[in-house]
Amino acid sequence: MLNQQKSILIVGGGISGLVLAIALRRKRIDVTVVEISPEWTPKGSGIHLYSNALRALDSIGLAQEIVAAGSAHDFYDYSDPRDEHRVRVRYPRLAGEELPALATITRQALHTILVTSAQQAGARIRLATTVADMTEGSGSEDGDVLITLSNGQTERHDLIVAADGIYSPMREKYLSRSNLIYSGQAIMRAVLPRHPDSVDPKIMFAGAGQMFGIVPVSGDSVYLIAGFAESEHKRYDRDLLHTLLQDRFRPVFGGLAPWYHDRITDAGQVTYTSIELVDQPPPWHHGRMIFMGDAVHASPPYLAQGAAMAIEDAIVLAELIGSDLPFDRIVEDYMARRVPRAEFIKKTSLERNRLRYQGGTYESADGTISPRMQHLRNTAQPLIDELYMTLAEPI
Repeated sequence: MLNQQKSILIVGGGISGLVLAIALRRKRIDVTVVEISPEWTPKGSGIHLYSNALRALDSIGLAQEIVAAGSAHDFYDYSDPRDEHRVRVRYPRLAGEELPALATITRQALHTILVTSAQQAGARIRLATTVADMTEGSGSEDGDVLITLSNGQTERHDLIVAADGIYSPMREKYLSRSNLIYSGQAIMRAVLPRHPDSVDPKIMFAGAGQMFGIVPVSGDSVYLIAGFAESEHKRYDRDLLHTLLQDRFRPVFGGLAPWYHDRITDAGQVTYTSIELVDQPPPWHHGRMIFMGDAVHASPPYLAQGAAMAIEDAIVLAELIGSDLPFDRIVEDYMARRVPRAEFIKKTSLERNRLRYQGGTYESADGTISPRMQHLRNTAQPLIDELYMTLAEPI
């Protein structure tokens, strides 16, 4: 088993690494987090936390604070491109009736809550630092790991957890080469002031090969999501991203979309991401280094479950580390509980994406509901209900 006075080093100060640090400190386990960035600059605009993520966060006492800092939802609307016909989809409250089915929040706000909570819980956090090398201890049941940090310091820890994201340097160094796969899709995002008269929930406008989302993330802000099919991995001039978004989406989408387009006036407001996924076969460990989150199972964002899977990883791993199980059983149980669920999300996300982007237009020339939109009306809720039958299962 691990030493009774356990010392855990977490590589990566993103969502999964910080949630793990908080969960371990709740168990009074010694934790150090190293983050290669010299300052906290969380990437991205907004984030979805569906009720399976809120259930996991509630187990460490953070769900209510996160919901209060964001925007709470129990349903959202799909719309045709001109916002003439809508389909409302309801989500279950897996975390109990006191928490919503979905919380949306800016990444900056979420990160601030997680960093503050980790520090208050007693986790040590070191910026501009990562792992340069590691050497296993004696190999005995209570062995440890000698770590050389990027600043030249050496430390001993009982366990290393790599939570360093989709482009994980730890994965590339210590696991067999993984497949980083381009999905054939790209996404543009922005956070903007909320329309003063808008009382809409999250709206996803569906187009042929495109989608445009308006997602409240607080009382006065929304998170725009603009996704589209792109046959090859491209790089664009960052100074022209706002123009690219306008050119692709303004002619297509109606409703409130034009009002938000008018407020995108600077490239600095927009981020562009080619959507990739990680196909990392088990095992998700190297010696006493265990991998979690996007480092081993980054999934396309079509179900908005990437953060949820990483958060669940952290809660499960903290539970196992805090037990009296030997190290081999910790790894075995972690893999048994997390690999099938992460693979299910990845597979289902890709399947739902094919349904979204293939099959023709959502518009009808005469203003009536199109066959494609009628199909969405008939199938969207059953597909969500089917998905959440699995997500409702204990982690």
